[in-house]
Amino acid sequence: MKYFTKQNMEEVVSMKDIIDSIDETYKLYLNNDFYMPTRTQVTNQQNTLVLMPCFTKKYIATKLITVFPENSKKNLSSINGTVTLNCNLSGINKAILDGTYLTGVRTGAIGGNAVRHLAKQNVKTLAVIGAGTQGFYQTLAACEERNFEQINVYNRTPGEKLTNFIQNLNAALNYKVHITAVDTPGRAIQNADVVITATNSKDPVLPDDKELLKNKLFIGIGSFQQDMREFPEALYSNISRTFVDSTDALKESGDLITPLKQGWLASKDVQTMASFIKDPTIDIEDNNESILFKSTGMALFDAVVASNIYEASL
Repeated sequence: MKYFTKQNMEEVVSMKDIIDSIDETYKLYLNNDFYMPTRTQVTNQQNTLVLMPCFTKKYIATKLITVFPENSKKNLSSINGTVTLNCNLSGINKAILDGTYLTGVRTGAIGGNAVRHLAKQNVKTLAVIGAGTQGFYQTLAACEERNFEQINVYNRTPGEKLTNFIQNLNAALNYKVHITAVDTPGRAIQNADVVITATNSKDPVLPDDKELLKNKLFIGIGSFQQDMREFPEALYSNISRTFVDSTDALKESGDLITPLKQGWLASKDVQTMASFIKDPTIDIEDNNESILFKSTGMALFDAVVASNIYEASL
């Protein structure tokens, strides 16, 4: 049995490799070539314990993860967990992986994959709302897929955390992109081509301003529960298409449940990324309306990424 720390995983796969794994995951999802029970969420006050099992032909991956939003105020990771990988023929344990890093990097890769398939080639400015762990990996993955020249970062609480976030991003990106801290979400997205939201907010974090929300790719990562929302009503009157990483997102995220219930969004305008990648329904380069990609994650992502990390180490 192998044990993989963050460093071990970084040694065997790159961010580009993990973004490729997301494409692989979507193929399995489209072909229904997996077994994934509904994940279990147990919430105690604002904290959540999540159990996410998944079977593929070769492996069983099981992730046990905690989400403690208040940890960010203590300079601690909000997401912590472990992933185990078992052989699907014998049940033998093949690997234990750091689930905190795996979750961060694979979720970042999901956003990066959306940039790969949904962002125009000439995008220049990226806006990131939320300077936490997920904001970091989302930015790295987005920059892996497009040559951004400017990154605007907004965080609800400015100060040392935001300063450290930008310093770490600069180092990770080899100081090749100009990164600016801004004092409002509106200023962050005003001239942005791609907007990534990575917060645990229960109220929209973007201005309810239709003009400000025009002609952009929005990538929503933070809202994974029914009472969580990052996007305002005005966004839904701007978007031409909405893409989801799985149909479970329609039942799990307030960013989809509320708009569908209120009639801001029609279910016929929602499509899975898996089906879009196989057969694109719009020409991204000619599209002049905003596009929304909403992710709530699924255990199949963990299973594919974990098995690819394990096999890359052999």
